[in-house]
Amino acid sequence: MESTFKLVRAAMDIKSAFAHSSKLPVPEDLFTKPNGGQSFAKVDLADAYLQIPVEEKSRKLLTINNHRGLFQYTRLPFGIKTTPATFQQIMDTMLSDYPGCVAYLDVIIIMGRDAAYLVQKLARKQPEEYGFRLRKEKCIFMLHIVEYLGFITDKHGRHPDPASVEAIKAMPPPKDVSGLRSFLGLVSYYGAFLPTLHQLRGSLNRLLTKDSKWEWTTECPRSFEKVKAMITSDLHLTHFNPSLPIEVASDASNFGIGAVISNVFPDGSEKSIAHAARSLTPTEKNYSQIEKEALSIIFAVKKFHKMLYGRRFTLLTDHKPLLTIFGSKKGIPVYTANRLQRWATMLLAYDFNIQYRNTHEFGKADALSRLINSKPIDYQPCSLTARYKKPFCSNSKQTESDDSVIESVTVEREVRQVLFDNIRALPVTATTIKNLTNHNEVLQKVMHNVRTRWNQHNLYSNIRQFFHRRDSLSIVDGCLLFGERVVVPRVLRDKLLNQFHTGHPSINRMKALARSYVYWSQMDSEIERFCQRCEECQLAAKAPPKCPWQPRPDAEKPWQRLHLDFAVPVNGQNYMILVDAFKWPEVVPMTNPNSISLISELNKLFSYFGIPETIVSDNGSQFTSATFQTFCEHHGIQQKFSPPYHPQSNGQAGIT
Repeated sequence: MESTFKLVRAAMDIKSAFAHSSKLPVPEDLFTKPNGGQSFAKVDLADAYLQIPVEEKSRKLLTINNHRGLFQYTRLPFGIKTTPATFQQIMDTMLSDYPGCVAYLDVIIIMGRDAAYLVQKLARKQPEEYGFRLRKEKCIFMLHIVEYLGFITDKHGRHPDPASVEAIKAMPPPKDVSGLRSFLGLVSYYGAFLPTLHQLRGSLNRLLTKDSKWEWTTECPRSFEKVKAMITSDLHLTHFNPSLPIEVASDASNFGIGAVISNVFPDGSEKSIAHAARSLTPTEKNYSQIEKEALSIIFAVKKFHKMLYGRRFTLLTDHKPLLTIFGSKKGIPVYTANRLQRWATMLLAYDFNIQYRNTHEFGKADALSRLINSKPIDYQPCSLTARYKKPFCSNSKQTESDDSVIESVTVEREVRQVLFDNIRALPVTATTIKNLTNHNEVLQKVMHNVRTRWNQHNLYSNIRQFFHRRDSLSIVDGCLLFGERVVVPRVLRDKLLNQFHTGHPSINRMKALARSYVYWSQMDSEIERFCQRCEECQLAAKAPPKCPWQPRPDAEKPWQRLHLDFAVPVNGQNYMILVDAFKWPEVVPMTNPNSISLISELNKLFSYFGIPETIVSDNGSQFTSATFQTFCEHHGIQQKFSPPYHPQSNGQAGIT
């Protein structure tokens, strides 16, 4: 492909490369470094990755095949997933002893307290010592303001690019769920400028809940316009200065939580460094107000952990009871709820004093910017006409249109006869299915799409399954057909399952019988569960032959094979049990025992003891999920599961 400067660049896609352990920095971390800078320089490396030499043993992995033969890269090429992380790690190493510099990939920002100090920094020739060359036409020096990662940075702080702020003034309201979801997702990049986002998103988030209808009520435009008004206001965040007093304020509403971190300047003014907000989960919305306010504090200290940990700061809240729970020198009150006690214990790792302050005295709301250009799609109803032509006959006096009408009637009669033949074998009538279909909201929406046109951009999950089968759907006498099978409303399914199970056929036989006449989503799974619940079938089933126990082979070294399990919750606390084959135990308390939390805890243990070869566990959803299986494959770990109803095969963890 051609680059910006008309140079031919050969790029390839190599999926066999291993992932790199280094991570790219996030913008929030980068923008904590420009404090004290008044003069700036922006330099760009020439050809970026291509300046990094590749080891001889790694070049065989970078072989490219083209019309001139096989070639091997001697420099780090584009198009490899590990390249950005590798390059960023080299840049971080180069600038580790170079204060006042920040780099994101091949773009470096250099800051100085004045022009003379900036010249001294530029004279160090740090890139030259590492063998890097700069692109002269993209380097800019002696700047008072600099554009970087979508922000404008100067000596006072940072704010969004004015071009984006101007463009968003003309942004129309979203027309569907997809447009709204895109809008709310994109604004998160500038979320640091919006402290009250959780309050404004309440009416908008309701439109994104499962099975909710799209209704742009009068409250939604008001929230949307408030966001736009904040976008077009004067947005500004100051640079983080750890030598100044730090304040963290948090607040909670019925829909979300928000926080702001600020520096207190010698004149008594407070200037915001960053804001953060998120929506409450359905479970968190059921919390009491004191728990929501406490949750906002925990969210704040976790969000700003890198700026708070190890430093003294002031925590501001508008909920006075939290002063006793989180700030009492007498310890945590005995009668405090367990959740609040757990959060109070988490805060013991931070050095802070907590104060009460009215909500309106918290930091002023700044804003965000992100442009979404959404153009509504005009869906026009369409019709499909099928014409059947008979062989030409000179004696026939019928016109072509007459033949079409006759054949249309014939096809309609044949389809209707298929419907009646299928329903005749069922313990229900066509009238019953038609009436119940008319009262089924999902099937009515499907039939409406079948009659008009499918709008794939505005489909709920329970309708999308029919969208993938739309070519086989038809409507006859008010009944929905999938091929030649009748789509059955939910209220009739149990009756039909009992009818199909007359005589207690096997699961496969019952599936074949049902597939001949009816259809509904997840029908095979329901048939399997129905047969497994049948007491007579289970009593008559043949028991599998008992096999002798096969002991697991002995581990050759410590931490080679791990046994995992989750203990029964004690006082509402879950525990992950990990036992090495050499009987080394690890017990880890976990608040939410899901796959994500499990992976996080295992990564910590692996950093201490190394990566095992095998993990043995039961068939819990935490271990069988796609997320955990991908994690094991990524680290080359072999998963082994204990048989159902046989916990003895994972006895190491079970006994512990």
